[in-house]
Amino acid sequence: MLEQTYLTWLGKEVSAAKYALLVALEKKDNLLYIEEPELKEEYMQKIGIYEEQILKLELEVSLQEKKKLLMQKAINRREPIDLEAIEKQLEEERTKQLHRLSETYKAGMHQKETLTAEEKEELQTLYKEVVRDFHPEVRSDMTDTEKCLYEKALEAYKRQNLEGLRLIHDMLFQSGGEGIPIEITFTVSEMSETETLKEIAKEMMEDYSLAARLYSCFEPLEEDSVLHNAKTKYENMQAEIIAEIEGIMNRFPFIAKDTLHNEEKLKAYMESLNGRRNLAKERLEELQDEIETMIGA
Repeated sequence: MLEQTYLTWLGKEVSAAKYALLVALEKKDNLLYIEEPELKEEYMQKIGIYEEQILKLELEVSLQEKKKLLMQKAINRREPIDLEAIEKQLEEERTKQLHRLSETYKAGMHQKETLTAEEKEELQTLYKEVVRDFHPEVRSDMTDTEKCLYEKALEAYKRQNLEGLRLIHDMLFQSGGEGIPIEITFTVSEMSETETLKEIAKEMMEDYSLAARLYSCFEPLEEDSVLHNAKTKYENMQAEIIAEIEGIMNRFPFIAKDTLHNEEKLKAYMESLNGRRNLAKERLEELQDEIETMIGA
C-alpha cells in the first residue's frame, strides 16, 4: 500500500468529534441540573402535592388491610388479638414507607438561585466555555487546581449560582488554560510522486469526503494513526453519553413532561387521581368498620 498523510482531514475529524462530545456532555448536564429540577418543581406544583396525599391514603389502606389480616390470623389460631403489637408493627412500616415517599419527591430538588432570563443565558454561556476547555473527559492534562475548580463550576451550575460561576470561570481562564489547539499540516509522502497522486492530494485538501473514502487504501503514517485513534475515542465517548441522555429522557420526570404541558392530558390524569382518592377513602372506611366488628366480636 502507498503511504499518504491525512493530517488535515483527520485533524478536522478529531475537532468535529471532540466538539460533538462536548455538545453531548453539555446537553446531559443541562438535563440533569437545569431541566430535571425545574420539571420536578413544576410536577410538584401541578400534580405532586395532590398525588402525594393520595399515595399516603393508599398506603393507609394497605396498612389497614394488613392489620385486618394479622387480626384474622390470631382469630383463626384462637389466640387473643394483640392490638398493641400489631399497631407497633404497622407504625414501623408506616414510618419507613412515608420516609421513602418523602425522599422520592425530594430527590433532585436543590436550593437554587432565582435568575432572570438574561442571567440564565449568561450562566449557560459561562458553563459552555468551562466545559469546552476544562471537561475532564476531553482534557487529560488538567492540573489538580483546574480539576477542583471544574468540580466547583459544576456545583455552581447545578445550583444556578451565577455569581459563583463567574468567579470560577475567571479563575480558570486567568490561569492560562484555554484548551490545546491541534496544529495541522498537510504533506505528501516522498513515495507518492506521480501526477495522479498529486491530483488526489489536491482534491483531498478541498474535498474531505474523498479523504474519508481513500483512507483505507493507504498505509497510514504514525501521526495519522494517533489522530484516528483520538477520533475513535471521542466518537465512542459521545455514543456512551448519548445512551445516557436517552436513559435520562426515558425516566421521571421527563416521561411526565408531555402530561405537564398538555392541558387535556393533565386534566385526565388529575381526574384519575381523584378517582383513586375516592376508591381509597371508601375502602378505608370499609376496613375500619370490619376491624371494629372483629374487635367487638
